[in-house]
Amino acid sequence: EEEEEEEGKSYYERKGPYRFRLYIAREYPQTVPSIFSRDILRHSQLLPSRFVPEDLIGYWIMNGMAEYRGTCLNTLDLGEFDPHNFIAACMLMCFAMLHYPVPEPPTTLDNADNLSELERTWEQHPEECSCIFNQCMPCSYKTYSSQYNADEQEGLLQTLFNNFSNRHVILFKHSARSHRMMLDCRAAWKKQTNQPNLSCPSEIANNHITVTSAGIRTTKNQRKVLESILDKTLIEALFVDGENMEKNTSRSLHSRLEKLVQKEGDGVFSLPFFNARACEAFDKEVQEFREAEIPHLAPNSMNRYGAILDDLGFESLFNLLTEAVANPLREAFFPEEHMDCELDAHHAFVIQYRPNEDRSLDMHTDDSELTININLCDEFEGSELDFCGVLGTKSHRKHSFQYIHKKGRAAFHLGKLRHGAASITAGYRSNLVLWCHSSRYRMSQQWKENSRRHANEEVPDGLCLSRTHDPDYDAWVQAHQTM
Repeated sequence: EEEEEEEGKSYYERKGPYRFRLYIAREYPQTVPSIFSRDILRHSQLLPSRFVPEDLIGYWIMNGMAEYRGTCLNTLDLGEFDPHNFIAACMLMCFAMLHYPVPEPPTTLDNADNLSELERTWEQHPEECSCIFNQCMPCSYKTYSSQYNADEQEGLLQTLFNNFSNRHVILFKHSARSHRMMLDCRAAWKKQTNQPNLSCPSEIANNHITVTSAGIRTTKNQRKVLESILDKTLIEALFVDGENMEKNTSRSLHSRLEKLVQKEGDGVFSLPFFNARACEAFDKEVQEFREAEIPHLAPNSMNRYGAILDDLGFESLFNLLTEAVANPLREAFFPEEHMDCELDAHHAFVIQYRPNEDRSLDMHTDDSELTININLCDEFEGSELDFCGVLGTKSHRKHSFQYIHKKGRAAFHLGKLRHGAASITAGYRSNLVLWCHSSRYRMSQQWKENSRRHANEEVPDGLCLSRTHDPDYDAWVQAHQTM
């Protein structure tokens, strides 16, 4: 147990390096920097957006550094920093978090005297809030109550209540084990994959891509990777150089994309994305990975079948696709969104549907600024994608249209557009989904406001109701039955 405890404390540090990004506002030093994890890092003290909570940074500067020095590993030398140098303090915080959970400010949970009060406080806290309160618990109350039966819920609560003063260490170890699973999964699959050249080495992907009005500029190796998986017409639209000059009569990247892209409905567009070989290769990769039975996490909170591609060693490849493809699409088709902030992070996964496995997908919005959804196979019936309105508008739960998947073609839309998948009736559907994030945009007040529902939503259509996400689901189902 002692060996396991020491491993949990130092695990992140031993598996580095890790990259953090500090955002420093013009008002500095009146405001402290924001901290963003540039790499995928499963850590109990990071928000889902991969930011360190603001109040945790403030507490670290005011009190946490002193508290940490008295509780962390004796072998960890933090050195001496001027507490008024906020940049140095934040750099120190990134280093410290990889060894041991940093001290957290008090929350309303600290005042819970019994299990019932702990559960009630947790349940009543707003789910969309990003304050430090939500870092005290392993998930939102809604997720917790839907994933566990009554006995399991009571057991989890009892464990947390009995060890509440030590909860930060418990959750830190839990997240370290999850991160270790991801890295072990990558290492194991690297030895077993039959398609080692499908992924992209980080030394190739990490070279910066320049997006100009004329087209994208990449290294030769980056272009070679893109040409191996993307549809030829998309390659011709993205690049403009001597090789493609004769084929591209337009010198504008946006105009070339507009000719290639088809509008499917309000806020949803599609374009040829992967070539046939890439579709078959990614589908084969995930099928063989599932057969290998390597321990791994589910693609997301709603899909059980498929795989997180970043966990299979594809993080660098989808960093490249985010820069080279997602950013030009966002600029061309959603120029008024996201305050013109670049997309710089992602979550990439494959989801699979069969009549005897995951059959459909409940209505939801994505944890993304831009979603790119590429169909990998067309041997299925049903499983259409139904779209409703945008989160934060009156028509959020009004049905808009239905999209039918086509192999190699990508549907792309804002993450805040509500959608869901109809039941598959025959065959097998496999889709690769790329959720693209903007760290700068997620620092803004606009992002927080866009994450809230409109106060006066229109009467929802039955098809757009979500059993998983709508607190008023049962009430509206009953209302529709009497209409």
